[in-house]
Amino acid sequence: MKIGYLEVVEVKKIRSRSVCQLIVEADISQFKNLVSLDETKGVFIPCKIEGAVCGALDMDLDPEELQALMSATAQPGVLLEQKPEKGKSLAQRMVIAGYFRNEKLWDALEAAGTYTQDQHREHVLEDVAPINAYPSQARTGPVVAHHVRTAANSGTGIKPPHWFCLPLYDSHHKYLHNNATREERAEHLVWAVDITAKAMREAFKRFEKIESMTGYTDAQLLKAENKLGITTPFTMDVRKAALARQ
Repeated sequence: MKIGYLEVVEVKKIRSRSVCQLIVEADISQFKNLVSLDETKGVFIPCKIEGAVCGALDMDLDPEELQALMSATAQPGVLLEQKPEKGKSLAQRMVIAGYFRNEKLWDALEAAGTYTQDQHREHVLEDVAPINAYPSQARTGPVVAHHVRTAANSGTGIKPPHWFCLPLYDSHHKYLHNNATREERAEHLVWAVDITAKAMREAFKRFEKIESMTGYTDAQLLKAENKLGITTPFTMDVRKAALARQ
């Protein structure tokens, strides 16, 4: 896997939500090595961010806190991760690192029978409040599950997995298909992944047969991944730390 370096030159807040848009500059030859751009749909690049806590979309983020951010490293296919912070529990570091935003984890929990895509779609429609994606548009019609397309999760005649759906009013859904901008579609992806990550955190606890992740240990996490048949970038660091303590 090739790694390229992106310089953050500007941070913008998206509308009134707690989401930041990073404007980056990169040598085009490096960037082309990282990802194949789709000029019509745009592309979502999960990133490793050095020097700022911005991996957890569950948290309220202040764009001004990111103004000091100088550089970022993009790793396609790897969700947000960070170096462990002193004083934080394993559970906190997992959230900050975006552990529950990993498609490999989602698919593994489905394969284990813990949480399926059909269950997630039902959860999105029944338990998640409809997103007011376009405040200027009337909110009418039934709530539908909109599937957010990316260059990686869909193709001609292929609908994205239910992991990438979010609840929209039917009127907003129709408006989206006819009018959504690239920036808005990128924001929709953030919403969908955020919904799935929260559901996966609960599914992971069910898999582990625990009610809370308070006190959850490195050994438990490594054992869980072994049972699921996956290894994540997050636990690679956990394994290194465990070996260092031996």
